[in-house]
Parts: sequence; structure tokens; C-alpha cells
Amino acid sequence: MTANVAGSRAVGYGQLPYDAAMPPLFEAEQTLSWRGDWPSGPPGEVLDRMDRLHWRTVERFAAGGARVRRDGRDATVALLGRIPLLVFEHEADAIEPERIERRWRIAGGLMVRRPSAGTLALGLAREGDGLRAWVRVEGMPSRLAPVPGANRLHPAFHALASNAYLAALRRLLSGSAPER
Repeated sequence: MTANVAGSRAVGYGQLPYDAAMPPLFEAEQTLSWRGDWPSGPPGEVLDRMDRLHWRTVERFAAGGARVRRDGRDATVALLGRIPLLVFEHEADAIEPERIERRWRIAGGLMVRRPSAGTLALGLAREGDGLRAWVRVEGMPSRLAPVPGANRLHPAFHALASNAYLAALRRLLSGSAPER
């Protein structure tokens, strides 16, 4: 499944309909580019602001059905705040002169078939006279792939929440939205 929305590319499950011989991996990437200056402040602080904004956006889009619990840089998206759906363990920060990225390993939860598989990354890079930000999921072995209906729900939720996060990040970094 591929969708192009406002310059974004979202790739859903590798095989639809479900093929038991081919493990379905959820992969997605949303990007947003805009004219703007590189954000002021130390790169680690910019990553922290991006991180907080991302998890707040995920929680807002879950509309109370899921809450994000934080432990340092690790995060757990939990159904009703109790049952872990996805567990993210901070893997690394990449800081280069005009490119930053924070990566998490998808460490478990009800939505994955195999713990410690797949990654989530948030990033920002200078691109010409502007900036490009992204949200990327790679190699997540999803339990939802064989479930009709549900196999489309996660890609749709991811795309909507990620695009909302990217728009909020653009506003935040452009100085037109206060950080909450």
C-alpha cells in the first residue's frame, strides 16, 4: 500500500493480502520540507524538543485510547495507559553540522510479533535554502498485518499522526507556535 499525501510517502505492509511465507513488515516514511533557517540552540536540545512534540502528537491522535509513558528517552505507547502496544528504547542520536536524528529500537508491545525488531526515527536536515524533517519506521514485524481492516488502521494512524507532527514541528521551528 502506498499513499502520497502532501509530499509524503507512506509505505504500509510489505505484502497485502497477508502471505504467511513472507513476514509482513510495517514500514513508513513521512517527510515535510519548508523554507527556514536552522534552529538555534544546541542540537541535542533541538532533538529533545522534536522528541517531546512527537510523543505529544501521538497521544493527542490516540484520543485517550492510548497514552505515552516516558522513562528518560524511552517511550511506551500503552492502551488506556496500561497495556503496552509499542515499546521504544532510545538507540542513538546522530548529530552532524546540518543534520540531526533520534532513533529508537522497537523493543516490544502487543503490536509487534518479535521484540527488538524495527526502528523509529525523527530527523531534521538542511536542504538547500530550507529544512526537511522526517518520521521513519523501518522493519517493524506487525501483528496487525494478517487482520483485515486492522492492517490498514496502523498505516493510516501513523500517516495522520506523523503529518500532524511534521506540521507542528514546522510551526515550532519557524517561531509561529509556542512549545507546550
